[in-house]
Amino acid sequence: MPKVLVDCYINDNFGDDLFLRILCNKYPNIQFYAIARKQNKKMFGSIQNLKYLSFDKPLIKFLGLTQQYKQKLRKKTNEQVDAHITIGGSLFMERKDIDNDAEYNKFVSKIIKGKSNYLIGCNFGGYSSKKFYDDYHRAFTMYDNVCFRDKYSFDLFQESLTNISLAPDVAFQLDYPVDKIIDKKYVLISVIDLESRSSLKKYERNYIEIIISQIRKFINQNYRIVLFSACHSENDTLVIEKIKSKLSPKELGMMETIIHTNLDESIKLIAESSVVISTRLHVTILSLLFNKRTLPLIYSDKIINVLKDIEYSNQYIDIRNIKNNQDVDPKKFKISKEIRESSENQFAAFDSFLK
Repeated sequence: MPKVLVDCYINDNFGDDLFLRILCNKYPNIQFYAIARKQNKKMFGSIQNLKYLSFDKPLIKFLGLTQQYKQKLRKKTNEQVDAHITIGGSLFMERKDIDNDAEYNKFVSKIIKGKSNYLIGCNFGGYSSKKFYDDYHRAFTMYDNVCFRDKYSFDLFQESLTNISLAPDVAFQLDYPVDKIIDKKYVLISVIDLESRSSLKKYERNYIEIIISQIRKFINQNYRIVLFSACHSENDTLVIEKIKSKLSPKELGMMETIIHTNLDESIKLIAESSVVISTRLHVTILSLLFNKRTLPLIYSDKIINVLKDIEYSNQYIDIRNIKNNQDVDPKKFKISKEIRESSENQFAAFDSFLK
């Protein structure tokens, strides 16, 4: 049985948890390894071919040896595996509020020399400096293949790198019994915290007003409202509390809050909704896959690029350019069979390695 180390964002984030599930389910005869915090292990307990290695065991933490143990665990695992996969979406964003050089060094340090390395599902940017682009251009040459999820990112490197490819987002290939879904009369709303994002916090007030407007519209149509926190660690729940603080007791009686703690339950929550108003990209993608009435709330060009590539033709609301009293109705948009099948090409280079 081949052994593969997986790097991804393991922090109870719906989209990245979905990536890891799809990857492991796609290759049941591969033993995958992931190194992450113990507190997130429960999310992946049902994945039989994933060995979850916790680097922050209680005794290790007590002795203050977490980083040393993590490095030792990483070195040992690198030696054991046959290949390495990094899977994720917005992995390469140049930001003013972090040390971009430190993030780059951390990224490069995970590449396993002498083994096959694959980068799956990502987009590139936003970025503004030539150095940022050049650094990652150099890093990408160390991979056997880099598969982007949007044409914009692919085009940035197409002329200078031969080891890159393009395919729709990994989530489009989720295997789910869509024909057995029974809709329930509720509107699912996924949110993000704008205040903690320096480039977006100035839009928070209008963003919350748009969501409240949609809530009231659907309550008047006798829908229940589910406010969904797809990533508690990124303060989704704080935004939910801000929204709820502006609603009446009667309106609150038509609502509930659900936090992503179980992947199957979160997928089912999207599947059984009637309407989805979504700021989170992978909630939007699953909503479209499940043929729901969907209204994307856009906070980043990465989402626009993904929607453009699938030829999404319905309206959306860009929260960076909200017009007063903007009211857009959620509508259905059918994801083509071609998009679903093409998504599998995210793994084409890795499939070649396995042959």
